Amino acid sequence: MDASKRSYEFEEYEKYYGDSVQVKKIIEDCPCCGSKFVMTHAPDAGSLIVEETSRCLDCDFGQKKVIHILN
Repeated sequence: MDASKRSYEFEEYEKYYGDSVQVKKIIEDCPCCGSKFVMTHAPDAGSLIVEETSRCLDCDFGQKKVIHILN
């Protein structure tokens, strides 16, 4: 399914591996071209979540949509 048409997925820290540099690269860089994502965050204090949308402006990757649960 095209990443831009996907709904939000919940953050799962188990999918990250490697040292801090590798994890930062997985989160912040486009998997297609390696450019930095432009990230937007929409907090919802009532539900204790943050909706994160990441877009690559350099290629046609689409969007990566993640929900972070606040504790």
